[in-house]
Amino acid sequence: MLQLLTTFDGRISRKSYWIGGLLLLAMMVVMFIVIGGAFAVVYALTGWSPSANSLAERLTVVVMTLIILPPGYALLRKRVNDLDHPSWTVLVSLGLIGLDLVANLLGGSYFQGVAMTVVGLLVTANCLWAIAIGVIPGTAGPNRHGPDPLTPAA
Repeated sequence: MLQLLTTFDGRISRKSYWIGGLLLLAMMVVMFIVIGGAFAVVYALTGWSPSANSLAERLTVVVMTLIILPPGYALLRKRVNDLDHPSWTVLVSLGLIGLDLVANLLGGSYFQGVAMTVVGLLVTANCLWAIAIGVIPGTAGPNRHGPDPLTPAA
């Protein structure tokens, strides 16, 4: 299971992709609980609380995303490999995530109106793409990225 989120080569099935996605979601939930608890302790001890959209809150989201990014990239890349698409397509997805992180860090001060709408649409398209590659069947039989993950090893 560790290999699912730590290696970048090979192929994975749709089932493995969704299992990996659920593991990443569980990791995010745990991080939210731990960080939320840390903020609660700080508030209890000092009375300080990050306001909505504060720099502390935005940095927290960026750090959490950067922690999840490498295993998420591994998962996406292997799934794209199973579809026999070029691996660079995952870099487009990472670029869109990076754009969203920049917009988040800037707190909307530079991304307002049409710019924020465009960023939102690109992020939505990226999410839909991640769902689509989890639904589309992979290439039957071996491809340039390795053997079919659904075919038992001989």
